[in-house]
Amino acid sequence: MAKYTSLSAKKTALLIIDVQRALFTRHDPVFNDWQVVETINALVTRAHLFGVRVVYIQHENQSILEKGSDGWQFHPDIKPKTTDLRIYKKQGNAFLGTTLQS
Repeated sequence: MAKYTSLSAKKTALLIIDVQRALFTRHDPVFNDWQVVETINALVTRAHLFGVRVVYIQHENQSILEKGSDGWQFHPDIKPKTTDLRIYKKQGNAFLGTTLQS
């Protein structure tokens, strides 16, 4: 039987990483994309309900994920709140070259 651990909302964050339009529309799109987006939205709703910080992380580069481009935008069904934190990254690892670790 699974054991559940209680988490402190003040010390916990939900990280939503690279949920951008271009990654859902390319030639090898996300498997079960609608289910992925539905699950993310359900998790975000629960996180907000329990006061857990939600952090959206967007990759940016000089091709399909150029900052400000249509492909760089979030999937149309992913809608961060103004109170959610947004972090931009230029490497595959969201902890390198960002403020995420702090």
